[in-house]
Amino acid sequence: MKNTLIGIAIGVVGTVAVIALVGMYRFNFTDGGDILPEPSAPQTSLMTEAEARALAEVSCIKGGEALGAGTYNPNSKTWWFDANLNATQPGCNPACVVFEETRTTEINWRCTGIIPPEEGMSAGKGGNEEVIPNTLTGKTWVLADATRADGTSFIPKRADAFTLTFSEDGSVSIGTDCNNMGGQYTASGSSLGIQNIFSTMMYCEGSQESDFSALLGEVTAHVVSASDLTLTNNAGLRMRFK
Repeated sequence: MKNTLIGIAIGVVGTVAVIALVGMYRFNFTDGGDILPEPSAPQTSLMTEAEARALAEVSCIKGGEALGAGTYNPNSKTWWFDANLNATQPGCNPACVVFEETRTTEINWRCTGIIPPEEGMSAGKGGNEEVIPNTLTGKTWVLADATRADGTSFIPKRADAFTLTFSEDGSVSIGTDCNNMGGQYTASGSSLGIQNIFSTMMYCEGSQESDFSALLGEVTAHVVSASDLTLTNNAGLRMRFK
């Protein structure tokens, strides 16, 4: 009987000791009985800043323009570069945005506030949109001739093939000798920029549309007369529409 009681006592003491050891382990090495999670790894870019900058320099800037230092946004998976552009907009701080998943770029003008309309102009419909001259809208402009920055001529093979139709919402419809194209434009005073040009994907042998869209991407200024629209830039580009 005595041996039995001693055995029971030893068993109880052993059980208490095991429980105490388990409790100490849980307190020091676990959180509520679960193994402490390892800290999550920080999100990193799939594209280096140098790779993103190379894309931005090809797609977003032209002669005399420059990019600032890049910053990465892990939520949108984009690289942002402050852009010093020839075509500026009041109240805007443009940036070239590089999308790492699609390896595409766009200009984000990052405009703030409403720009008061000047005489003969009306504001865009959005709260942060640029001033759009009324004289650009209301008709379809047909390209008559163009002179590239290097002095060579661009003459349409078909007289009425290349057209621009500006809308007051900041969009522009672009007619060519092959595909239907479009994009956005920003205008303030004499400055004008045409961005985000898109196109249908038909193939037309001998088409001049790629040359035409490239010229549009170089435009930084415009002048509207009674019957003509002239698009220019500082490098010597001149496109005359009727």
